[in-house]
Amino acid sequence: MIHRTIPGEPALPPPPLAVAAVLLYSPAPEELARFYRVKLGVPLERVELQGVEAHWACDINHVYISIWPGEGEQGELPPGRAGMALYVRDVWLTFERLKEEGVEVMAQPTRSAMGLIARLRDPDGNPLELYQPLPAA
Repeated sequence: MIHRTIPGEPALPPPPLAVAAVLLYSPAPEELARFYRVKLGVPLERVELQGVEAHWACDINHVYISIWPGEGEQGELPPGRAGMALYVRDVWLTFERLKEEGVEVMAQPTRSAMGLIARLRDPDGNPLELYQPLPAA
């Protein structure tokens, strides 16, 4: 992986470990999931975990593809927006740095069945999640 600085620009923070998820928000998540299943063969299934909003999801090459209700429990999410979740070493550290740099916060880091997740907005208003899996109990 190439990690270069640009002359005259501030040093870059370390890159995320991976893209953890592609997040789609829809006013009709079941219908959108059906579209991706039928038209593209994306093996989306309904996911219901305690403490996590019900959604449609699957794993493709270690990237979680998910479709969520347009307005979720973790902050106002407009339908038709896409989001990205980045797998980072330390959600709290990354979250605090971004918050101090003026990035809009949607939800502080929260522990869920999926791991530790914080939600912010990128400059265009798209949801940006920071994700850190929790060690097995």
